Amino acid sequence: MLTAIFRFEFARHIRAISTYIYFAVFFAAAFVAMAGTGGAISDSLIDLGEGKVLVNSPYILHNVITLFGYFGMLVMAAVAGRAAYQDFETGSDTFLFSYPIRKTEYLAGRFLEASAILVLIFTSIGLGAYAATWLPGMDAVRLGPNRFLAYAMPYVTSIIPNILLMCAIFFSLGALSRKANAVYLGNVLLVTGYLIAATLTGDIENRWVASLVDPFGNEAGDRLTQYWTVAEKNVRLVGLEGLLLWNRVLWLGVGAALVAFTWWKFRLALRGAGSKAAGRVEVPEAPAPRSVTHDFSHAAALRALFRLTWLNFTETVKNIYFIAIVLAGILVVGFAGRSLSDWYGTPTYPVTYQTMAIAGGSFAIFMLILITLYSGELVWRERDAKTNELVDALPLPRWTVFLAKMLALFLIPTLLQTVLMLAGMGVQLSKGYTRLEPLLYVKELLGLQLIGYLLTCVLALTVQTLVNHKYRGHFVMVVYYLCATFMGRLGFEQHIYNYGSGTGHIYSDMNGFGFFLRPELLFNAYWACAAVLLALLANLFWVQGLATDWHWRLRMARLRFHRPAAALLLAAGAAFAGQGAFILYNTHVLHRYQTTWQHDEKAKRYEKQYRKYIGIPQPRITATNVAIDLYPSQGRFRAHGTYQIANKYGRPIDQVLVTQRFDDDWQIHRMQFSFPAELQTQDRDAGLRIYRLPQALPPGATGSMDFDIEFAPRGFSNGGVSTLVVENGTFLNYESFPDFGYQEGAELSEDAVRRKHGLAPKPRMYDIDDPVARMRNDTSHSSDWVSLDATISTDPDQIAIAPGELVREWSEGPRRFFEYRTRGKALNFFCAVSARYRVVRDKWNDVDLGIYYHPGHEYNLSKMMQGLKDALTYCTKNFSPYQNKTIRILEFPRYSSFAQSFLASVPYSESIGFRSRLSVLRHGSRSGPPVVGPPGSWGGRARLCHRFRVAGRVHGTDGDEEGIRPGAHAALSQVRVSSTRWTNTSTAAATKRRRRCPWSAPKARTTFTTIRAAWCSMRCRIISARRTSTAPCARMWRRWRGRSRLTPQRKNWRQNCAR
Repeated sequence: MLTAIFRFEFARHIRAISTYIYFAVFFAAAFVAMAGTGGAISDSLIDLGEGKVLVNSPYILHNVITLFGYFGMLVMAAVAGRAAYQDFETGSDTFLFSYPIRKTEYLAGRFLEASAILVLIFTSIGLGAYAATWLPGMDAVRLGPNRFLAYAMPYVTSIIPNILLMCAIFFSLGALSRKANAVYLGNVLLVTGYLIAATLTGDIENRWVASLVDPFGNEAGDRLTQYWTVAEKNVRLVGLEGLLLWNRVLWLGVGAALVAFTWWKFRLALRGAGSKAAGRVEVPEAPAPRSVTHDFSHAAALRALFRLTWLNFTETVKNIYFIAIVLAGILVVGFAGRSLSDWYGTPTYPVTYQTMAIAGGSFAIFMLILITLYSGELVWRERDAKTNELVDALPLPRWTVFLAKMLALFLIPTLLQTVLMLAGMGVQLSKGYTRLEPLLYVKELLGLQLIGYLLTCVLALTVQTLVNHKYRGHFVMVVYYLCATFMGRLGFEQHIYNYGSGTGHIYSDMNGFGFFLRPELLFNAYWACAAVLLALLANLFWVQGLATDWHWRLRMARLRFHRPAAALLLAAGAAFAGQGAFILYNTHVLHRYQTTWQHDEKAKRYEKQYRKYIGIPQPRITATNVAIDLYPSQGRFRAHGTYQIANKYGRPIDQVLVTQRFDDDWQIHRMQFSFPAELQTQDRDAGLRIYRLPQALPPGATGSMDFDIEFAPRGFSNGGVSTLVVENGTFLNYESFPDFGYQEGAELSEDAVRRKHGLAPKPRMYDIDDPVARMRNDTSHSSDWVSLDATISTDPDQIAIAPGELVREWSEGPRRFFEYRTRGKALNFFCAVSARYRVVRDKWNDVDLGIYYHPGHEYNLSKMMQGLKDALTYCTKNFSPYQNKTIRILEFPRYSSFAQSFLASVPYSESIGFRSRLSVLRHGSRSGPPVVGPPGSWGGRARLCHRFRVAGRVHGTDGDEEGIRPGAHAALSQVRVSSTRWTNTSTAAATKRRRRCPWSAPKARTTFTTIRAAWCSMRCRIISARRTSTAPCARMWRRWRGRSRLTPQRKNWRQNCAR
């Protein structure tokens, strides 16, 4: 009997269209992923590889096959769960259980068949990956030999064990509950548990615990391969060994235990059947019929609409499965809220924008799951309950029933967003943060985010109506979510055809929603019109009656398309087309639309066409005088200035390359040299102008270049609005101004991307004797030390700051002017910052200290000020006197998260140091990021080097030291500066000690972490210089890592420090 059940069910699944749909979808997904990674799809951004690891290496194939295996959880739930509860759903259990069939044969036959059909479906992933390697456009450099074991081993280590485990879970839920909702609830709870476990195990010191508790074996696989070299990844199979083997044994044991428990509890009997005879049931007499007054008015239809909406909504939210899913989502939000109070080991305040981002992002997957599941439940509720014929016979307009279900579905995300808002404020209060912003929650959660969920509700309801199959409708929505996620990577980057998408927005405490709101609302209105069209389509094809074939539904749709429907179609269609045309005008006429591939092609053309100019001499900037007019309320600026230039090379200059954007929102009003120059080439795409000098500029000759440029945004692009100039918190740097010579930074840098575009790998370091590289530093290729004079005008309620000392301040009409000037020579590395600041001032010796902050961000002002004083004291004592009379910390919006040290000015993002909760740190512990400003004013701005290759080592060459104060030379001789850290090399012992200390070499991924690395390195030197014990340093290290224990690695480091 077991064999008969297996063969019958297997044959039924082979005949089912859904099996082939699942197979085709996974085959196509793996095929596209491998083709995109291998370069066969020219404009694809998909890259699942790692540098020089082969596309069809065992390591990459393991990652690809297991990745798409994770996406198949819903398919596993559908197949395995339905194998258990299908007899109870269709009512065939009443006669099936009357056969002489054993429980073991019944359960084993269904379980093994479900597992076998799932293995067959998931073989499509390996077949799709294999087929992609034979495409003609695949990059031959990244392809190795196809090995059968490389494709088969991921099934042994991941796919088949996961299928057996998931089948055990979902089959047990379906068999014991005999309901579909229990299976889908189990799916959701499994995802919830996995997310919570990932959050908790991320803090576990011993990674083997995290490797064992991961039911899918992902963490164990990463642990197994984390130290593999490129050569090993290309040839070595990811086999069952180490923690991965124990993980698989553990979870297969859990699955076997679940199957055994199901066999023990399952009964081949009807639910509710027992040995006790049914008692006598008293049937009450039927009440006398009452007279009914029929009312077919529109008012009656509206009353029915509201009552049906409320009925559908309450029936949904009172469901135990709905409540369980919501509670699971809130639980995930609560655990995700743990990260609110920590930023790289520093306690932080749970500000509202961050709380909304973490809570909304954590709950988003549950919201999509609920919308997908309950759109099907609402459409199929009457048919599942066998009451659809009664409802269809009600004397109500068809649109009343459809609209009631759609409004009920709308109320679900509205209720959940309200709960999420309350949960977010609860998390803030639980952490002692009382600056709640309910209005901001309403704008974000019940405004911009809710609109997106409502658009998804309409789409899900339309899909369920058109597909007319609950589970296939769920699958179509999952496919839609995956397509929407990867459309951009496949080259489909325009928001105008990606349903529900838009330019996005970033909320900032300093600048609010800024200029993001207008295009975001426009896209929401555009997609709202599309949603009206989808709702009209669903209403026309709404199933009513017993006939459900497409021929009958098309005929009924034509009959339902009367005058009101036609009017609504014309109105919504006209609004949709009009708004779409306006969006296209902004994104394709006012701005040039470019995909990422086209942008990379532009960089490729720039390199191929102009790299020949990389070695020609170009003028060097010796002085900069610039006047910048900022118009924050309009989001624009205009700058005119003069560069004093000189030929510092040993040969004449006959061509000058000037890089300055002059496309879309940029204009060049004037660009003129003090000597004769003819415009030879003007490349709009490259932002490049090439001037020919009729009389070459001889060595040592000087001159000037006047420029007048303007940035005036027009509308918005497909990428959104610019944050170059904002209403409050403008941060404009030197990259917006003209520069000389070929710009290597405009080239493609990643080898994989360069290969896709037919370019050779880019050299990582220059030769030590490269004459061109020796004339450059890390901040500028066209200047050394310059004098800087900057005048900035802004709105009357704002303060504008530039590097240097404030010379004067005045007002003219509705404008406020500030003039800044450097006291000596500095790098041509400047910025312009303007905002409605409050200022706290102090003094250290003869140096004026200032912190320019946004009102409401007063959390750490005293500690930041003390950090400035401590850093000035130490750096002055150990290096040289501070070169300026001013040091400022300037807050700017969180559109970028870094801090950057300019001359006498340190712009600091509001998303980092200004929200650190430093009050909870004990005296003497690390003060956090706010104190890292001054070191850059010594090392990084006093003597810069460029990186060269000499016998496999990296060395530095010093730039021109003009402008360094005489008293600084002795200290500077002990300083070595690189792009990642600066260290005091006074003694060999101290150097050796610092190299062993983890503080001296943190991972430097951003400018901020570079500056923090210098500060942390300096703190370790303080401890070494004072010859104190290593305990304070060890405590700082533990706090920074957020740990309470010392790992063996850190114990060794501590012992090394003691020695």
